[in-house]
Amino acid sequence: MKVKSQVPRPSPDLVQGLINRSAIVIVGSGTSIPSGAPSWEQLMLGIAAEAAERCSTGDRQKVSNALLQIRENRHSDAASILKRVLGDSEFRTAIVRQILFDRDNTSLENLDLMLSENKRPQAGQSLKRELLPTLTHLIVAQLPFRAIVTTNYDTIIEDAWVKVHRKQIPSYSRSYRHFGARLQDRDQFVFKLHGDIHHREDIVLAREDYAELVNDRAIQEPLRNLFGTSKILWIGYGHQDPDLDLLIDSAATSLGLHGGYSIAREEDYRLAARFQSVKVSPIWLPDYDNLPEFLLNLFSEVCPGERVSVPIHFDLHVRDSTEANLVVQKFTEKLERMLNGDVGFDSIERGSVKANLRMLPSSLKELQSLRSVRDLELSELLMRFRVSELAGRNVDDTGDGRGDVFTYPNDSPIDASDGLKPQPVMVAAPPSRKNTKKGYGFNGGNADRVPFKVRAFDFLAAGNRKEAEELASLGRKEI
Repeated sequence: MKVKSQVPRPSPDLVQGLINRSAIVIVGSGTSIPSGAPSWEQLMLGIAAEAAERCSTGDRQKVSNALLQIRENRHSDAASILKRVLGDSEFRTAIVRQILFDRDNTSLENLDLMLSENKRPQAGQSLKRELLPTLTHLIVAQLPFRAIVTTNYDTIIEDAWVKVHRKQIPSYSRSYRHFGARLQDRDQFVFKLHGDIHHREDIVLAREDYAELVNDRAIQEPLRNLFGTSKILWIGYGHQDPDLDLLIDSAATSLGLHGGYSIAREEDYRLAARFQSVKVSPIWLPDYDNLPEFLLNLFSEVCPGERVSVPIHFDLHVRDSTEANLVVQKFTEKLERMLNGDVGFDSIERGSVKANLRMLPSSLKELQSLRSVRDLELSELLMRFRVSELAGRNVDDTGDGRGDVFTYPNDSPIDASDGLKPQPVMVAAPPSRKNTKKGYGFNGGNADRVPFKVRAFDFLAAGNRKEAEELASLGRKEI
């Protein structure tokens, strides 16, 4: 049996670079996908679907050829074909649409079938993506990197910065011609190496776009200066990432991308080999899910004794700022006792109950551990205070609770005696898996259609903790 390895301590060289404000992080698409951004294949299939809807009969074979490139993970080559079909402007607009909206009806098999039968794909429903910063983004925003360089087209990093610092971070794309002067300011900034949704003219995706980037003399010198004088940490890249291949193959020499460290999953030797070709040392993690833990370890070494800021959102309507402060204060006190750690709060946003909790990295690790096992006591606390978002994740996404299961007197969990008195309400329960136990449904009926999670929380709402714990033990993986 293979023993699970531990998350390694950060390199002293990287730690010192951060302390000296001479380290940068280069962020890839692997950090955005958990936030709801499309994968490379989803991005390309969405663009291909738009091309198939709009192309002439003579271009349909080109779209089919692009699908073949996508199937073989040659996304930059597929992008070159689709760019010729759609035209430069519409191609860039299609990229932005895939980032902002999630289309259905865009599977590789469906598009292949439509094109082979000479039919145009039916435009599927498009839903706006909710790109919520994850804990990885939130910690990156609090580490003293000199710069955050990203090849991603979204604005998740900037959103994370606002959540943590309550202010904007300067963000530049490659068409910004005063970038060299900004480097002299020594202020932290985000640099969009491949453009983004707000700078679509700078977007790099097709193979010829990379050549344009490499030959852009206006940014070559400032980027060489930035990369050449900084310790570099790469996160969010995989061995099949076209950004990584073309950066290493085309830009390593022209932009000075040599040395530093990269996050790599254990036994991903292909990724390590790609990085080692430019003298980048791998930091082996058991899994990419361990990246927040590694970043917290890095924060502890760079900022010893300092607290991490953790955004929290309560789905409550309060009468005034006094009541908002009371809600956050009481929640913080209860969480502090649960974690046996020092937890504070600040930056309560007016008009809603949004705040930043402040805790040591060790306390945040404990909090995340409790969430990962669906701890019943923590779930109860999150529900009773109607916490809808915590540490970069929706609460119901992790199985920790549902903010709409309760109603409160005066729409607040705080009454005159600070008593939390949730009143159970009936909610529509979605169908569950088959391994449910009879007799635990709302009002004792329809038990086989009510998930463990919702039914256990219904008992909590009614004050029946013993029954809730019993149910939790039966379906721990679903609660």
